[in-house]
Amino acid sequence: MASELTKTLNRILQAKEKWAKQYNTQDLQYLQPGLSKDEIDTIAKHLPFQLPLEVSELYQWRNGSRQGEYEDQHAAIFSPVMTPWTFRPLPEVVKIYLKNLRKQTNLSANTFPLPTKVKYLQSFHELPIFYTIDWTCSGSLWLNIKEGLSLVVFDSFDEGEMNIISTYSSLTSLMLTIAECQEAGIVFDCKYTSDQCDELENQIWYKYNSELREFALQVLQKLPFSELAWIHIISGLVKFKDLRTVSFLIHWLTNLIDAYKDPNFKRNYIAYLDGKLYKQDTDNFYYFQLETGLPKILGELGDIRAVPVLITALQDNNLFQQNAFSRICAAKALGQLKDQRATFPLIYILKDNWKEARKTAAWALGEIQDKKAAKPLIKALQDRDKEVRQTAKEALAKIIDKYPEIKNL
Repeated sequence: MASELTKTLNRILQAKEKWAKQYNTQDLQYLQPGLSKDEIDTIAKHLPFQLPLEVSELYQWRNGSRQGEYEDQHAAIFSPVMTPWTFRPLPEVVKIYLKNLRKQTNLSANTFPLPTKVKYLQSFHELPIFYTIDWTCSGSLWLNIKEGLSLVVFDSFDEGEMNIISTYSSLTSLMLTIAECQEAGIVFDCKYTSDQCDELENQIWYKYNSELREFALQVLQKLPFSELAWIHIISGLVKFKDLRTVSFLIHWLTNLIDAYKDPNFKRNYIAYLDGKLYKQDTDNFYYFQLETGLPKILGELGDIRAVPVLITALQDNNLFQQNAFSRICAAKALGQLKDQRATFPLIYILKDNWKEARKTAAWALGEIQDKKAAKPLIKALQDRDKEVRQTAKEALAKIIDKYPEIKNL
């Protein structure tokens, strides 16, 4: 009897075949016939671990896609996050894995040993199964045999900076997500708006990948704060708002604030690629940086235990100098938590030199609705920036709705 993975792969292939026939595309010809179990065992015999059953089933179904005459000719049958991907033949996967393993061994022994804090992530075997025509992107199966984890991670790597594109809790979860996305009409000939597609895709992703929440918890428990760890758990934290993470996130943010008191502390981790060292460039994507991502997640989790550390983050100038958006994210998080302990710290930010900080503080005070903020917000109606004045006006209206007696202040 066919496994759930094999059945789902056939669903995906049938949908692709229908689309290929409609548009007269020939890429499915590059799919290679599946392997026998004996062939798989022979190919994988040099791996330092036994291939999981899911991987064996995938390659019994088909042995990946061969390359056509041109670089973009392959059987692009998988479409996580709307990007056409395919998978490598098993001999190629094993060859690349062993080559990378030798590089890592030489690196650890002779040149640039990785920090202790990423050893938990190093305990994963990374099988480079998936690929697309964009050479900066890769898709791998992350295996931790001891703990029974087999995550699928799609990422991009550009100028030393790694970004997670999407993460799935297993090969089966990935394929179930893709199959249902296809059947919902958000992969081929999509008839929905971009926002509708995103909402549907998130609903389907959530349905099949809840185990990522446990992976996120493991990383939080086993690692000190680390940008490298952070980008690997972000999917689990953003999409699964588990209150068990709050104490760990508070600890991470506290450690980060303390670390910046040391003038020698560097936030950018070093990446090693093809014999060269790269520093990570900063960007303004809030989730993927610790200084902004930690406050943002704590605000969305809605647990008031985070209020004291968020106030500290709001006020900390070292954190602000490293990433000015940390102040905005801390102010917004305090507004989401609606705790009056944040009133006076936010009132102080109404005097900040940066208009975005003043505007966010005004918004947050409107969310908290503490009548002690009324007079400072009235003063903010005279702010030199139009957006700050408008935000202060809206915030003041919310407080007056709650306390009509202050209308005549």
